[in-house]
Amino acid sequence: MADNEYIAPIGAEAQRSFATADLGLNATAFALSATVNGNLISGLGAKNIAVSVTATEAGNAVLNGYLDAAGTILAWTVTVALTAATAAVASYTGGIPWQTAKLSYTNTNATAGTVTANAGLVQG
Repeated sequence: MADNEYIAPIGAEAQRSFATADLGLNATAFALSATVNGNLISGLGAKNIAVSVTATEAGNAVLNGYLDAAGTILAWTVTVALTAATAAVASYTGGIPWQTAKLSYTNTNATAGTVTANAGLVQG
């Protein structure tokens, strides 16, 4: 756990926020019709996650949850369509516990640009 992470008890559950740098998509440049992948986010059995993402071009943000720490056993997927220069939230509240999650962005335009994953929250 990074020094800037905060875990607050909520009854029997906990929540943890994470910053842009943790997501690995801070002003990440992408090419025409390209896909860029963020870092794995630790969930440690959490059941909910929300991530804010913004891109200079329209595209799709895909949030995948995995059952393993390496991010190889897919448990669930959420896809959110993005409008250029407008923040959107990709969230999963389906209740399946997950070990790690990863945010990806696919540019659906023929113009290069940047994507930024702004912040997020894991709850558990």
